[in-house]
Amino acid sequence: MDLKQLEQFNPITIQCHDNPDADALASGFGLYCYFKDKGKDVRLVYSGVNQIQKPNLLLMIDKLDIPVVYLKDQDVPVKGLLITTDCQYGAGNVTHLSAENVAVIDHHQVEITGIPLTEIQSGLGSCSTLVWQMNWQRFWPERTGAEAVIF
Repeated sequence: MDLKQLEQFNPITIQCHDNPDADALASGFGLYCYFKDKGKDVRLVYSGVNQIQKPNLLLMIDKLDIPVVYLKDQDVPVKGLLITTDCQYGAGNVTHLSAENVAVIDHHQVEITGIPLTEIQSGLGSCSTLVWQMNWQRFWPERTGAEAVIF
């Protein structure tokens, strides 16, 4: 799947897994910035029992101005497209949000099948690496060898 495939949708909601960690927030924020840059009405959310409380994550959110929102009411259907990042729609670590259109971007083992708009690369150590790879063409349309220097 290519991020360009998702540009047809508006609005776009990006959902991190419940009790998000740094990778969920980073990958979600990367997607948020991509779609915001494309002029989309986009929001970054998470749900679950607890709001983020870890000091390192609160600092990350504050210093990077990550516009993540805690959803208390999961009964409101998502309009447009719902993208789950660092998790898979319907899996046990993410609160179910009702959505007509769903995309999955994840780096864990495949848990859920049957969602056409899916990019899962289980060989990667983080979902933010996957989002970077999906976004690579935006910055360097032709590979020049610079990627070897960066990594």
